[in-house]
Amino acid sequence: MIVCFDVSSEEFKFIESECLDDHIEDPSGLSLVNYMGKLAVTKCNYVDVGGRRSVELCLWVLEDVEKQEWVKYVYTLPENEVLGSCEFSVAGVTARGDIVLCMKYTCKPYYVFYFDPEKKTLQSVEIQGFGAKLEEVEHRGEVYAFVDYVEDLSLNDAKQFKSSISHIKSRCYCCETLCPDNVGDEV
Repeated sequence: MIVCFDVSSEEFKFIESECLDDHIEDPSGLSLVNYMGKLAVTKCNYVDVGGRRSVELCLWVLEDVEKQEWVKYVYTLPENEVLGSCEFSVAGVTARGDIVLCMKYTCKPYYVFYFDPEKKTLQSVEIQGFGAKLEEVEHRGEVYAFVDYVEDLSLNDAKQFKSSISHIKSRCYCCETLCPDNVGDEV
């Protein structure tokens, strides 16, 4: 059950959801997000599609708060070797509506993915700089990512950010699967 508190009226409102009922035993994979100004719940599932592991993204959007009416959307993400082999979590949704998926653990290379549900496109961004120790499998750390939090984007070296469309050429050190290469659009 989701509990809302209205600050102006100082009243609680309770919202039930069948998506929460389905995951009572293990709600850890669920994420509450702001999807285009509406409350939503997301969950990543790994499914077998034609003998390959693929990512299925479930999105439940609260369309009507008063009627407690939820709409469920299910997306099978475009094929990607990294998404199909590493563990990911939903970090949130951008103001534009892209769903942000992050690798759960530090790794070299480390990727964040942006999925556009309307266009059904997937873009990856490589993040560098966790440090050699955290990028080793035996010392890797869990990553907690937050969407739409900006403190300071002024960088002395803009090459620290790289964005690219997935081209499979190198191996991920944490799971030994093929990953996108380092060639991409630099910001």
